Amino acid sequence: PDVNIVIDWSGGMWSFALGSHPTMEIKAGGKSYLGSLGGRLFHQPGEISVECYEFDFEESKVIFHGRLKFLTADWKLRCTLSSSGLILKLKREIKVRNGVNSSERNWFRKVGPDGVPRE
Repeated sequence: PDVNIVIDWSGGMWSFALGSHPTMEIKAGGKSYLGSLGGRLFHQPGEISVECYEFDFEESKVIFHGRLKFLTADWKLRCTLSSSGLILKLKREIKVRNGVNSSERNWFRKVGPDGVPRE
């Protein structure tokens, strides 16, 4: 089912509102615990914490660095959010013992407050 996601960046802080759930915030200069709702946001099982983020202005992307905890495992996580036309793409990389597990998917379509797709 479709879920509305509202993303905002202001004053060095990212805000993600996922449907009717509480807003998740990622602040510059500190660790942000997003919990299992963060796992849902970044399409991962378990709980997410974000330690920092960086901008890549040349490639129009934001890279979030953090950790994914699932059961007894604790992995390094790198999530890249980029834009391609009307589609936002999410690429996840998880450092595991035998290398890096990477996956990419179209995350969602960008739409305006009126629900109409926009650039």
